[in-house]
Amino acid sequence: MRSLVFTGLAAVLVAAGIGRVQEVGGVPTSRGGDAFAGLPPDSTRCRAVEICEGMEPSISPDGRLVAFIGWGGDVRVYDIAAGTVQHLCKNWNSHAVAWNASGSQLAFQGGDTASTSQDWWIWLVNRDGSGLHRISGSGPDARHPVWSPDGKALAWTKGRRLWLADTAGTAGRFLTRARGPYHLEFARGWMPDSTRLLYVSGSEMGEEYRLRTVGRDSSDDVAHASPLPVVTRSEIGLSMDGSLLYRGARTEIEFAEHGPNGRMRRCFVQDSVCVWTMSLARDRSFAVFECGDEEGSSLYMVRLAAKGQR
Repeated sequence: MRSLVFTGLAAVLVAAGIGRVQEVGGVPTSRGGDAFAGLPPDSTRCRAVEICEGMEPSISPDGRLVAFIGWGGDVRVYDIAAGTVQHLCKNWNSHAVAWNASGSQLAFQGGDTASTSQDWWIWLVNRDGSGLHRISGSGPDARHPVWSPDGKALAWTKGRRLWLADTAGTAGRFLTRARGPYHLEFARGWMPDSTRLLYVSGSEMGEEYRLRTVGRDSSDDVAHASPLPVVTRSEIGLSMDGSLLYRGARTEIEFAEHGPNGRMRRCFVQDSVCVWTMSLARDRSFAVFECGDEEGSSLYMVRLAAKGQR
């Protein structure tokens, strides 16, 4: 029955243009200067549809696949058109899966495949599940990898600070300074100029984190001006072009511009669904988010493109 639901949903999504990045001459279409271009009007009511069990979704750049973490900690991929799930690789306690810009590889934090140690390393795996390997020098407490826009480097949390290295794990260095024994930092994405990294900064003794940015050369580590001053360490997302912040808040999805006076836009899903960790498609036509609790979670897909916009 579930496979029939997948197939039916996939047909609707593909017919609507979801799962395909709109291009002109091989280049994604420009959205001009409007940070909210491609999104529905404020306070739009959207219908979210369950697609499979899982958590922590990450939509591929071409909009055809959703990588996510299975309840057993393995990395999986949901094919939107086929409505099928592929087990990509099995690691202990995996989290924070992220696509590179070309969609050819994924990075994630995870334990060793042959042990149940609570240590984490950064792993890379190809889109088809081949080539799984651990990045040299990334452990034993490496978390939340974020690819550089050119796909040649990764930023992640090394211990408690931000670390930047090439994809082999060499030429690594800290981006931020040490701030105290309980301080934690997590990279969230690169700003539009590709030279500054947005990250969250706070104490592990609480759930209040604040946004900051730091230059790729470790310069100008400053507070980030945003209408979302306080966030949890995992809820905030950054659009693939770096221009728009987003997060889930119960039955609400919030979008925000950068800057102290940045505008906000919201849309809502049905009351029976709670929006948690979310991924926004590159063309903004849809999003996938996690909904669940300690007993289990599912992924939901919601169409965002207003009728006639595509």
